[in-house]
Amino acid sequence: VLTEDITADGTVFGITSSQREIEAQAEHDNLVKPISVTVRAGAKIVQKDEKVMECFTVENREDFTKQNQGDFYDVEGLFSSSDRVRLIYSILNSINVLSLGIHTSNLSRRFDQMKIRYKDDQESETKQKSRSLLFSSKQEEEQSVNTSLFLCNVLEVNELVDLITPVHIPHLKEKIFNQVKNFWKTVPVQDIRDYYGEEIAFYFAWMRFFTDYLLFPGVLAAIIRVARYYRGDTIDNCELTPFHGIFVFLWGVLFLRDWQRQEARFAYSWGTFSSTGYQRRFFAVRPEFKGV
Repeated sequence: VLTEDITADGTVFGITSSQREIEAQAEHDNLVKPISVTVRAGAKIVQKDEKVMECFTVENREDFTKQNQGDFYDVEGLFSSSDRVRLIYSILNSINVLSLGIHTSNLSRRFDQMKIRYKDDQESETKQKSRSLLFSSKQEEEQSVNTSLFLCNVLEVNELVDLITPVHIPHLKEKIFNQVKNFWKTVPVQDIRDYYGEEIAFYFAWMRFFTDYLLFPGVLAAIIRVARYYRGDTIDNCELTPFHGIFVFLWGVLFLRDWQRQEARFAYSWGTFSSTGYQRRFFAVRPEFKGV
C-alpha cells in the first residue's frame, strides 16, 4: 500500500508495485513489446530495426529499453502508463486468499469469522480423481492445488471493496485533452494508447480514419449537388447520380480494405495482433503453461 486516505465515504488505498515485480509479471503475461534488432558487419552497424515484436523477458530487458520515449513511459522506456496499469491489475488479480500449500492465515481466519466464502468447493469428483492420479501422495496433491479464490474477487463480491480502478495522472490527461480539442491537430492515437490502452485507442483511430475517408464522397456529393442546382435537375433525372453511386460503391470497398490494413498495423505495433481466432481464444488463458 502506497497511500491511505480516509474520507467521508470510506478509505481509499493507493497501491503500486516495484519495477522488478512489474517486469516479472510482463514476462509471465507474455507482454509483446518492440525490440531493437541490430545487425553488424564487423564493427559496423548495418541496420537497426525497432519494428520487430517479441514477448518481453527479464533476461533480455536491455533489448526492450528505449530512451526518450516521452512522458507516457517510465524512465527506461520499458512500459507505458497503460502497460503498467494492466500489469499491476494482473498482479492484483493473481493473488489468492491462501498461497499455494498454505491452509490457513490471519486473513482466512477473519473471513471464516465473517462467514465469507473464499474456497472453490465446486470441483467435481472426476477432477479430484484425475488429479490424484498425477501425484504419488495426498500431501503432494494438496500442495499442488490452490483451491482458494482470488482475493480481489472475494473482496468485490462481498462488497468489502467498492471499486478497483487506476487513477489519472493529471498532467498527462490534460496533455491528451488539449491535443484532442484542438481542431487543427490530428488525434494523438499513440498517446491515447500509451495512456488509456489499446481498446480506447482503437476507437479514436477508427474515428479519425473514418472521418478522413468521408472527405472523398463528401466533396464529390457537394460538387454534384451544386451542378444539379445550376442545371435544374432532380435526383431522379440527374445524369451524374449513377456515377456517384458507382463511386460510393468503389469507395466503400477500398475503405474497408484500407481500414483492415491500418488496423493490422496498429495491432502489430501495439502487440495485440494474433493471426487466428484460436490464438486469441486459447493462448492467453494460461500464459504460464509451457508445452512439452
